[in-house]
Parts: sequence; structure tokens; C-alpha cells
Amino acid sequence: MTISIDIEGDKELIAKLEKIGQQSSPAMMDIANATAIELRGSIIKRIQRGAKTGVVYKRGNITHRASKAGEAPATDTGRLVNSIYFDRARGFLGAVVATVGSKIVYALHLEYGTRNMGARPVWRPEAKKANAKFIKRINNYLDRVTK
Repeated sequence: MTISIDIEGDKELIAKLEKIGQQSSPAMMDIANATAIELRGSIIKRIQRGAKTGVVYKRGNITHRASKAGEAPATDTGRLVNSIYFDRARGFLGAVVATVGSKIVYALHLEYGTRNMGARPVWRPEAKKANAKFIKRINNYLDRVTK
């Protein structure tokens, strides 16, 4: 599962980017990388530390409190948290892409839910926060270089 931050529609930002052209590419990649690393960390923190109010159950000698629908997933074995990766930004046809994801299939099931389980979103809410920071960082950079 991966989350994309899309800056389409911010006309002022896009106009500034077009004004400075390709010279901004390395800086944009640095901003994308910093934002993605921060996003990865915030996803992990919400899984490990966020409030969990779901069912308590025992598996062998281990007691676990699950999250309830609407909360971020609760850490149980640590497999989900350990699967969350960050892939560095790379430019392709003018795009800057940095990826935060998980190759574990149940990450998608937790994020969106299934017919038997309510969603436990963590990627989307954290990506929404990261999007605002990303745009602010880009605007700050562009304000510095276009003055």
C-alpha cells in the first residue's frame, strides 16, 4: 500500500514551480524525502502509541487490546510497523515521488476495512497532515528562491 500526496490545484504553487523550472528539482526531492520520512514516523507512532479501545483478548500468555473501527491499528506482533518502508524521491518527467508503504496485504485491509471489519485508517489521516506540511515547505522554499 502506498499513499500519494497530490499538489494539483494549488495554482499559486504550480505557477511558482513553473517560474523557477528544473533548478528546483533537487530541492523538491529533498522536501519530498523529508516529508515522507516524517510521514513514515508519524504512521508508526500512531500505530504504536495511539489510543486503542477495542476488544481485549488473550493469545497464549499474551494479552492484547485491539483497536476499534476508526482508530489506528494496534500493535500486536510488530509485523505491520516493521513492514512500513520509505523509498527515496526520484524525479520522472518532472514529477517528484517519495513513497511510504507496506507490502503486507493486511495493511490495506486495516486501512480501508473489509466486509467483516471496520477500517482502522492510519495512512490517510497522516498523509493528509503531511500534505499540508509538504505544501508549506515547498511554498517556503519557493518564496526564498523567487524573491
